[in-house]
Amino acid sequence: MIGFPKPKTRKAERREIKKRERLWITGIREQIIQRDGNRCRACAVSPVGTSTPVFLHMHEIIYRSRTRGRPIEERINTNICILLCDRCHLDIHNHNLTLEVINPELGANGRVKFREVEQ
Repeated sequence: MIGFPKPKTRKAERREIKKRERLWITGIREQIIQRDGNRCRACAVSPVGTSTPVFLHMHEIIYRSRTRGRPIEERINTNICILLCDRCHLDIHNHNLTLEVINPELGANGRVKFREVEQ
């Protein structure tokens, strides 16, 4: 009698999906660092050669919460991600700094315009 292989559990399937997504995001992050020259796109600060520590973050122009349910390749890619320092990243999330993509076809791969919000 020939048996059938046991199907993967949902937990195992989710674990594989999460692992694939982590690898995808890591690859995109490396591409973003290369494209942006390892410096903040808003203020051009770089962690290299500074006396105070500067941490750079990958920021999604279209928030992950708005793309939930889509494939990871659509949610995280070089067209919608930019590199920002701690301060600029916080300013964007606090709505003190806005960004505008100049060419929608290029997205973040093209020019991005930053503007401080007057309060």
